[in-house]
Amino acid sequence: MDKPVRLVGYNVEGAEYFVATDRRYLSAEQGATIYKLRWIIESF
Repeated sequence: MDKPVRLVGYNVEGAEYFVATDRRYLSAEQGATIYKLRWIIESF
């Protein structure tokens, strides 16, 4: 990879999800929230 990434994990109703992100200025909670909102938008 060209950029280092970090792995953010979160749990929704007992299911674990992990997202790799290069956005280091976001907290883990912010990164998880953005991904969850993105998923809702794409599902719409």
